[in-house]
Amino acid sequence: TSIEDVHPQAQVLPENMLRMYISFSSPMMPGEAYDHITLLTENGTRVEKAFLIIDQELWDPERKRFTLLFDPGRVKRGIQSNMELGSPLQAGQAYRLVIDSNWRDASGNYLSASYTKTFTVSSAERTKLSTKNWKITTPEAGTNDKLMIEFDRPIDYALASKCISITTSRSGK
Repeated sequence: TSIEDVHPQAQVLPENMLRMYISFSSPMMPGEAYDHITLLTENGTRVEKAFLIIDQELWDPERKRFTLLFDPGRVKRGIQSNMELGSPLQAGQAYRLVIDSNWRDASGNYLSASYTKTFTVSSAERTKLSTKNWKITTPEAGTNDKLMIEFDRPIDYALASKCISITTSRSGK
């Protein structure tokens, strides 16, 4: 089993990002996630208490996509853990999300390799998402080319997958 993707895929993420998604090629063993995920600063220091650790891990029904939540108490302004510890991500800093290969899949096999996502952090995003800021490239009629939507910022991958749909209108019907 391998890690297929980590979303958002952007290399620059906002300071107030709340979640990431880790997608696997096969179902994973529940109950082990937090033992195998680490957030490190650029110099290799572990960011303590970066994630919200909950007993009921957040898996999709197939256990192939894990939702990793940053501690919202540290992300949201004016909450005690934010005031005491600060945001887990700091604008202008670089980080590494490291997933070690000792994480087991549902069959008990270890991941084929460790995974590292390197990214930098921009200031917090506090403006509403607007479709006016999206760049949409439509495919030419009669082709199998992809419809491309380029967002003006990293967005929630799973939520976008559920909420954005494509409809067609056929004349003459």
